[in-house]
Amino acid sequence: MKKELFFICAAAVLGTVCFTGLTAGKVSAKTSGDYQYVITGKKEKTCAIRKYLGHESDVVVPARIDGYVVTRIGNRAFKNNSDIQSIKLSKYITVIGESSFYGCSGLKNVSLPAKLHTVRKKAFCYCDRLKSISLPAGLKKIGKESFYGCPFDEIDIPQNVQSIGLDAFRADIGKVSVDPKNRTFDSRDNSNSVIETASDTLIFAGKDPVIPASVKRIGEFAFWNHDEISSIDIPGSVEDIGDGAFSDCNKLKEITVPSSVKTIGENAFFGCDKLGKISFSEGLVSIGRCVFEGCDSLKEIRLPDSLETIGAGAFFCNNLDSIYIPESLKKTDLKKIFEFSSATKISVAEGNPYYDSRDNCNAVIETASNTLIRASKTTVIPDSVTAIGDDAFSSLHDLKEITVPSNVKTIGNSAFWNCELLEKVILPEGLVSIGDEAFEGCSSLREIGLPDSLERIGEEAFFACNKLEKIRIPKNLKKTDLAEVFVCESVKSISVADGNPYYDSRNNCNAVVETASDTIVLACRKTRIPDTVKVIGANSFRSASSKIVIPEGVVKIADSAFDGRENLERITLPSTLRYIGEEAFYGCSLKTVNYRGSKALWNKIKIEDKDSLSGVKINFNYKG
Repeated sequence: MKKELFFICAAAVLGTVCFTGLTAGKVSAKTSGDYQYVITGKKEKTCAIRKYLGHESDVVVPARIDGYVVTRIGNRAFKNNSDIQSIKLSKYITVIGESSFYGCSGLKNVSLPAKLHTVRKKAFCYCDRLKSISLPAGLKKIGKESFYGCPFDEIDIPQNVQSIGLDAFRADIGKVSVDPKNRTFDSRDNSNSVIETASDTLIFAGKDPVIPASVKRIGEFAFWNHDEISSIDIPGSVEDIGDGAFSDCNKLKEITVPSSVKTIGENAFFGCDKLGKISFSEGLVSIGRCVFEGCDSLKEIRLPDSLETIGAGAFFCNNLDSIYIPESLKKTDLKKIFEFSSATKISVAEGNPYYDSRDNCNAVIETASNTLIRASKTTVIPDSVTAIGDDAFSSLHDLKEITVPSNVKTIGNSAFWNCELLEKVILPEGLVSIGDEAFEGCSSLREIGLPDSLERIGEEAFFACNKLEKIRIPKNLKKTDLAEVFVCESVKSISVADGNPYYDSRNNCNAVVETASDTIVLACRKTRIPDTVKVIGANSFRSASSKIVIPEGVVKIADSAFDGRENLERITLPSTLRYIGEEAFYGCSLKTVNYRGSKALWNKIKIEDKDSLSGVKINFNYKG
């Protein structure tokens, strides 16, 4: 898991500590032998190493350079030096800078001086041959990830350490201990962990840890990436599980959350892909974002009725079969919390003031509005529902048919988006609106009966319905851009209900004609353009055969009229034509234009995009 996402906020809170003179460009550097250095104190005659220039395997950092006492190792001074196998720091050094020895892959031995008080973040990160280190008694600050990636068998936190950053050490350290004289941290009850004494927060654990009964909080990433843990007992003293606390524990199979726990932080169990059982207790109030995301062995979620808030992505688990919405859960966007695509059982606790699952419908309904907001593949829509919400059935890949009851007036945006196996949909008279992308990607849908009550269909509502063969425009549909509603290459039949005030399908033309302007606005492979048509509308022939004949009387071909019709090779154009719009034939394989007029007449046509006809053979005075 890329934990850098979590550290962004932490960096803003904690700040970045640096020391003067070690950032490139602020102070001019001097060079002496194998070292580039900067002066940090003229009166004190002190300096800091900015860059090691040598290639020695055994390095002894000098106490003085050009008469200046070396007190600090600068940021990235030895970074990624693969030659160094051992390093001994001089006795005056107090600070080791950020990423100083990062990625020194050959480093096996380090001797730290007694005066050292600060090791900044990532100082020895990924020194993957450094198996042991002795931290000096005077050390006070250990930065985040400072020794991450070092394969230590054990680590002892000295008595004066006052702060330890996130992921300062790897998770698989065999033995972890704290000097008994340390007033900030302890390792009570032989827990093989580091605990912040004042707050009773477990901040870091080694192998085979035991959470002491006195711990109140499990800190951020405390058990992150502990591959050996299959189960762990959380004692009844714990009130809070911190962000990322057990994330990426890839062998963790089950967990029991005691009633003492009130909050579970963001990403706390993220990526625990073997986690198949979670037992919650009443008392839990809040679950953060992405807590169980990626826990794909998890099939059932029974949340306690005390739970009030759940963060986005908390249960994005691909194999969830059973989902229970608790009584105290506040109003939220459930679609952003749960992965519903595999669910066969959805229920809501009685008494929840916002949601219900009436009539055992296996769905979540917003009570006040009678809107079905999330369904499963086994959902039966209750008769009392008046609206299908946005994304309500989206990505239910096993859904094959659905009957929408008579009281439903609206179907929301993306309501059935990407239901790939959906073959049959029964829509009721009384339905007024279908939202944007409502049935987009329903690639098994062959026919959709749009009721005459329907007034609005949103953009791309039937895009990529690649098996849809029949379209009927209902009587009450208001004026809209039908070319942005239907893109269905398999359509063979298009008709318009009698009485529609905006559209017709005159002469059984298998197309939709805008009545007032005599413009074809939606066509298919079987379209026969009527003689009364004057305009070929924009994007109207997104489905077309390889040969098209446009009759006399047509004066305009609008922008992108045949855009993307790769199979269109030949077209017959009328002598009445006066305008061809931008990209009218863009993306076509057009080879021949048969023009019924003369060359002189052709030259009078305003062609906005002549490049689209470049290389096309034009036959003038065509009589075929």
